Amino acid sequence: MSGVFGDEGWRPARVHPLAARFPELPPADFEALVEDIRANGLVYPIVCDGDELIDGRMRLKACDAAGREPEFVQLSEAVPPPLNGDASMNAVAFIWSVNAKRRQMTGGQKAMIAASDLVLAAKTDSDNEKTKEAVARAAGVPCSRISQALTVAIYAEHLVQDVIDSVPGRTLDAVYKIAVENKRQQERSRDGLNTLRKQDPELAQKVDDREISVEEAFAEIDKRKRERAAQRDSVLLGISSGVGSLVGFDESEALPEVIIDLRTEEGQEHLARYFKGGVKELGEKLVAAKRGLAALERAHKQINGR
Repeated sequence: MSGVFGDEGWRPARVHPLAARFPELPPADFEALVEDIRANGLVYPIVCDGDELIDGRMRLKACDAAGREPEFVQLSEAVPPPLNGDASMNAVAFIWSVNAKRRQMTGGQKAMIAASDLVLAAKTDSDNEKTKEAVARAAGVPCSRISQALTVAIYAEHLVQDVIDSVPGRTLDAVYKIAVENKRQQERSRDGLNTLRKQDPELAQKVDDREISVEEAFAEIDKRKRERAAQRDSVLLGISSGVGSLVGFDESEALPEVIIDLRTEEGQEHLARYFKGGVKELGEKLVAAKRGLAALERAHKQINGR
């Protein structure tokens, strides 16, 4: 900054962090602004709060590009009565007010700007619900979106600007999923070994011996869980199919007639289609089935806690 506010050549010392978070104009729009200022001068003055610019950084750049001297006003001059006497109309409130009206932004973009500013300025703990509610009201978005954006700002900081700039495929919802996964991995890395020691001491020992990483250990646990689930599916499907097919045989009216038919030569040939060893193989299968049913009965008692 040179000189005192109002002096010729004066410039603000810095841009307010929140104002700096809003995306810049696309090149074509900026060039149009430069041409308009070159032809018509600056219509809307640049607003400052002391020596800090809070609105109009693109207008200031356009003035410089157009060779025009910019006009600055203080916040107290920019806010019309009676709002200029309202203590709540501070720099942050003003920035949100003018940008919410002027810019076509999604709720995700607004939430990301608000959350990233909170994190970068270290103004709040992300768990402070009252603060999040106040920020949500200022930005005009649900508090839940601020919470999502805070997660992104903390665990996927490299994607924050992509959301603000509306990069294709980088919506708040999309990057929030990435941030949640990053958070999960960080928590596993930080607390994972203690958890791993409780879940699988042998794998934990391999991590201690640096044979595998914590992530690889948990991946192995997840793999084993999937294999156990597949095994359960296979066994339960077999039980369901086998037991279900036997239900009602004791009341079957067709079974006695089929038994009579199977004593005939034609019936014996028919039986051989299913049991190549004939009656002997059928008997062996029945003995094996009884053993299987006995095992299922024992399992059933164990499941019932008997």
